[in-house]
Amino acid sequence: MMRAGLLCLALTMAAIPATKGPAVPAGSTVYIQTQDGFDIYLQAAMQAKRFPVRLVSEPERAEYVLATSVLPGSEETGKRGERISEATFRLTSKSGDVVWAYVETKGTLSPSGRQSVAEDCAKHMRDVFGETPDPAKEKRAKEPKLAEMNFH
Repeated sequence: MMRAGLLCLALTMAAIPATKGPAVPAGSTVYIQTQDGFDIYLQAAMQAKRFPVRLVSEPERAEYVLATSVLPGSEETGKRGERISEATFRLTSKSGDVVWAYVETKGTLSPSGRQSVAEDCAKHMRDVFGETPDPAKEKRAKEPKLAEMNFH
């Protein structure tokens, strides 16, 4: 029990980015590694939140790997005999550096619970990634400003 608490604390602290800017540049390739089909939920959540990355289906093509694991609970919550489950996430670069880690603790992870956990993970992971390029914003930035125009 104490070990699990320390692990949660360590991983939660690791979720705080070491730098102020994004750790993963926009346009990077990410492979989601999982053993239990949870990757589909994460892919959907990342696409819904418009992550500025390319999700790939082969780890060899990825610059980053998001490893996930859903751990079945062993402790009862007291609510209808449900057990607490945990989902862990770790984003590593190709060189092996841990970029981000996160633990989500929920009640039972039914299909709707898995979707909720994936969406929570995506929400917390959002700051790790660069901004999605906005072509309209880039075009406006290139146009001369009225104050810069020379009217002779």
